[in-house]
Amino acid sequence: PCYSALLSDDNFSCNSEEHVCKTTEFAVRDGAKGSFVNESIIPPATLNTPDGGPINPTGAGNAYAGAYVSCRASGSSAEEAAILANAVGAVVCEYDNLPPWTWEVLDRVARAACEIKDEVRNRAVLNDA
Repeated sequence: PCYSALLSDDNFSCNSEEHVCKTTEFAVRDGAKGSFVNESIIPPATLNTPDGGPINPTGAGNAYAGAYVSCRASGSSAEEAAILANAVGAVVCEYDNLPPWTWEVLDRVARAACEIKDEVRNRAVLNDA
C-alpha cells in the first residue's frame, strides 16, 4: 500500500507484511490553537485582523498542509515546517478569499513565522528553567 512509505526506513519498498517503525513523524492541525508536530506544540500566529479573529478560515488547513510538506521536502525540520505552516494558515485566515501572494503577503507570512518561532523559543526556555 502507498502508506508503507510512512512506516519505512527511507527504502520505500516493502517486501513483507510486517512493518517496523523506526521513526514516525506526525503533524496535527488544531485550528486557532496552532498545531502539534511530533511531541511539540506549535502555537498559532496572532491574526492581523480588526478583531483578531479569522475573516475566512476556508483553505487554511490545505495551506498548512501544502506549506508543511513543501518545507519538509526542502530539508526543514518538522518543527520548522510546522512553524511556517502555522504562519501560512494564519495569513490565509486574514482574507475574504485566498491571499494574493504578493511580496507584502509573503512578508506577512515571514513576520508571523518569526512571531511563532519566538514563542516556541520562549516556551523552551521556560521549560528548561
